[in-house]
Amino acid sequence: RTMAPTLLWLVLLAATDIPAAISTSTPPTTDPTTLLTHLEACAAAIGPANGRLEASSIAVAKLFLSYVAEDNTTEGRAAQADAIAAYHWRQSPIPSDTAAAAAIPSTELSGVVEVLSAAVAECERVKGGGYRRPPPPPVTLPLRPRRGFFVDAQNRTAYPTSFSQNPSFAVEAPTMKALGVTAAELYFVPITVLDSTACCKPKPFVAGDIQATLQNATNLGVPAFVSLGNGQEGHGKKAGSPAMPVWAEAMFPGLTTEVGKTTFYDYDIDHPGARTVWSHTLDVIVPPIAAFASTSASIGWGLANEPGFYAANSSYTLANWTVHLKGEYSSLDALAAAWNLTTTPSSWESPVIAQGMGWATYSVVQHADWTKFNTARVTAWYDWLCKAIAARYPPDASAPLCFIKASNSASGVVGAPNGISREQLSKPLQASGCDTRMTNLPTPHIPIPLVQPGLYASDWVVAAAAYDLMRAVGTGPVLELEWHGVSTVSWRSDVVTRDHVVAGLWLSWVHGLAHNTAWYWARDGLSPNLRTGTGIAYSLGVQPSAWDALARSSTEFAMYAPEIVTLANAQARYALLYSEVSLTVNTDASGTLLGVYAALHSLSAPVTYVTPSSLASNSSEAQWVVVPTGTACVSAAAVAALARLSEQGKVVIVGVEGQLDETLSLDERCGQPSPDDVATRQRLMKAANFVPMDSGPGNTTGPADLHALYNAVDVGSSGEVGIRCVGSDSAPSLGVFCRSSVAPPASVHDDTAATDKTTEYASTSAPDATVLVINLANSTQEISLLGKGGSPVSSATEIRTGQTVVLPLSAAPLQVFLLHVL
Repeated sequence: RTMAPTLLWLVLLAATDIPAAISTSTPPTTDPTTLLTHLEACAAAIGPANGRLEASSIAVAKLFLSYVAEDNTTEGRAAQADAIAAYHWRQSPIPSDTAAAAAIPSTELSGVVEVLSAAVAECERVKGGGYRRPPPPPVTLPLRPRRGFFVDAQNRTAYPTSFSQNPSFAVEAPTMKALGVTAAELYFVPITVLDSTACCKPKPFVAGDIQATLQNATNLGVPAFVSLGNGQEGHGKKAGSPAMPVWAEAMFPGLTTEVGKTTFYDYDIDHPGARTVWSHTLDVIVPPIAAFASTSASIGWGLANEPGFYAANSSYTLANWTVHLKGEYSSLDALAAAWNLTTTPSSWESPVIAQGMGWATYSVVQHADWTKFNTARVTAWYDWLCKAIAARYPPDASAPLCFIKASNSASGVVGAPNGISREQLSKPLQASGCDTRMTNLPTPHIPIPLVQPGLYASDWVVAAAAYDLMRAVGTGPVLELEWHGVSTVSWRSDVVTRDHVVAGLWLSWVHGLAHNTAWYWARDGLSPNLRTGTGIAYSLGVQPSAWDALARSSTEFAMYAPEIVTLANAQARYALLYSEVSLTVNTDASGTLLGVYAALHSLSAPVTYVTPSSLASNSSEAQWVVVPTGTACVSAAAVAALARLSEQGKVVIVGVEGQLDETLSLDERCGQPSPDDVATRQRLMKAANFVPMDSGPGNTTGPADLHALYNAVDVGSSGEVGIRCVGSDSAPSLGVFCRSSVAPPASVHDDTAATDKTTEYASTSAPDATVLVINLANSTQEISLLGKGGSPVSSATEIRTGQTVVLPLSAAPLQVFLLHVL
C-alpha cells in the first residue's frame, strides 16, 4: 500500500502529566471531595456508555478514601506496621516500620488526588468534544478463544480481569466491575466437596452453591473460571496441607504419604486412588458447571496452582520409571555407563534406580532421563484430568478450556526440573496459564545483563519473554493468574507508579496477554480492614494510582482491541532456539536466553521461540533463528536443520563467547553426539554469524553490541508495513519499544466479523498500519518514524483533538502512543 503522510494519535496518556500537545487546564484544586464531585458530574454528562473509565476512577477513589480513614486510625496504623514488619521477616515492628505505616494515609490520599485529577481532565476533554475515544463495546457471553484472545458471542474481543482473593459479586456487583473485577472464580478441592467421614458422598449444598454463583455471574454478564486445588507442598513422607479427605489415606495407603518433593501437591498423582477421589469430586462439580457452558460464564478450568514435581518416592511412580528405563537401555550395564555409576545396579529393582527419580542425582544424562519421564507422567495426569472433565459435559456442549497456573521462573522460561513442559502440555491443554513475577534486571544468574542497565523499565522484559514463549510452544490464550506487577515480593519495597503499570499492561497485551488476575485484593471485601498476613505491605491495597490503572484496563483494552490483537499477532521474524532439557540442566543457558531476548526486545524486534522438534519438522515460520550460547541437548535432526539454515545466512548465534564450546554440543538426551553429528555442528558453527553480547565494562552489554546485533539480524523493519522508530542517527532508538503491523479494518474487532460495527474512527478510510510506541527509558526520548525504505513516514501528526505536533515525537518516560498510519 501507499502510505499517505498522516498519523492519527489515538491513545494513551501514560505519563502522570498530560503532554503539552494535548493538555487542558488542570483542575484547580487538590481537594479529593471536590474532585470526586466534579468527576461524578462530568461522568453523568457524557453518559454511562462513554463513562466507564470514569466509573472505574470514581470507584477506586471512593474505595481508597475509606482506606485512608481506616489507615489513619490507631488500629489501622498498628495493622500496617505489623504487616510491614512481617514483610521484612521481623517478629514485631521497629521504629522504621511504624514510621512507614504512619506515612501510608498521606501517600494514599495523594494517590487519590492524582487519580481524580487525571480522570477529571480526560473526562472534560471528552465532554467538550476535544477527545474522541472509541466507545467500549458491551460483552455478550459466552466467551471463547480466538486468535490468542477471547471473543464474545458477537466476535468482539474481551479482556477478563480480576484480583486474587477478590470479594464475590454478591457484594455490590456494579462497584466490583468498576474496580476491575470483570471475571468470577469458583474454587474446589476434594476435601471441600466430598464428605469428610467416608467415601464418597458429596457435602450438602455444593451443587446448589455452584448453580447460584454461576447464575449470578451470568446475570451480571461476567465470565467465570474454575480453579482446582491440590493441597500444599509434600516433602518425603510428610503430608502437606490437605487436598484429600481424611479417609483417603486409609482407603488408599501411600496416597498422601508417598508424595515425593512437590509444590502445591499433597498427594501422589501416580497413585490410582488419586483418580478415584478426583472422579468422585468431578461427578459433583462438573454437571452444574457444564449446565452453563453454552449460555454463561464458565470459560475455563484451571487444573492446578503453581504445580511442581521435583522428585518421587512412590512405588507406583517407581514401577513406571523402571518400565521407562528398560525401554531406553538394553541392559543395566548400558544404564550404568550412561549414568556414570561406579558399579552396575544388581537389578532393575535396585535402590539405585529409585534414587534416580529426581534432579541430577548421578549425572546430566540421568537427569535428562528423569526429566523426559517426569514431564511425560505429569502431562499424562493433566491429560486424564481434562478429559475426565470433558467426559462429564453434555455431548452437544463445547469442550471445556483447560489450563494450569505454572510459575514462570526469573527468566520467564522453564528453569527448573519440575515436570512442567509447556510444549508437551500444549497437546492436552487448550490455554497457557502462568504466575509471573516481574524481576528488576539484571540479576546475578543472568550472564548477559539487560542492555544499558537502568535504562529500561526492565521488569516487563521478563513478562514479555514468558508470554511470547507460551504463545510459541503452547496453544490458545495466555492467562495471567497471579500478576505480580505491583510489589508483594522481597525485591521491591517502593510505590509503583501508574505510568509503570500502564506501560507494562500495554507491553503485556501486545505480547499476547488475554486475561489478568492481579495479586491481590488485600482487604476484607469492600471494607478497609486488612487481611491477615504480610501481603498488604506495599501491595495494590495501598496504591490507588496502580489500582486505577488496573481497574480501567479491561475497558481500555476493549476500546483498542482491534489494534492490540493485530499488533500481538504480527509475524515474528526472529525465533529464539528453546530447549527445555537444556534449561533444566544449565542455569547459565536459561539466563543467556533471557539476555538475548532482552537485547532483541530493546531493538523492538518481534520475537518468537522455536523448539528442536519444530526445527526438525520445518514448522517454524520465522525468517531468522537466533541461537543463545550455551543451548545444548538438541536433537541431531534439529542441528542438521540449523546447519542448512546457517548456510542460507539465516542463523545467528548470540551471547557469551565463553559458552560457544558447549553450544549445541550435546544430543537430545544430553549425551555425546555421533561423529557425523559433530561434523554437522562444526559446519553450522562455521557458517553462522556470531554476535558477542558481553563486551562492555563489567560484562555489561552496551550500544555497540546492540548495533552489531541490529546489523546481524537485519532488524531494519518490523511487521509487514515496516515502520520503525529511530533516533537522530537513524539507528535503533534504544529504550523505545516500537511495534508496527498492518491494521485491521476500521470497525472490525475480529477478522471473522466483518459486519461488526463497534468502533468509529475519525478517518474515513481504514488505516494502513498501526504503530505502538512506548518510551521505556528513564529520560525523554526524541523518536522519528521511518518506513520500509528508510524515509520518514510523516513530518507531522494529526492528533485526535485536531491539534498538531511536529515529528520527531518527544516521548517522556513510560509514555504510550498508539498511532494509525493512513
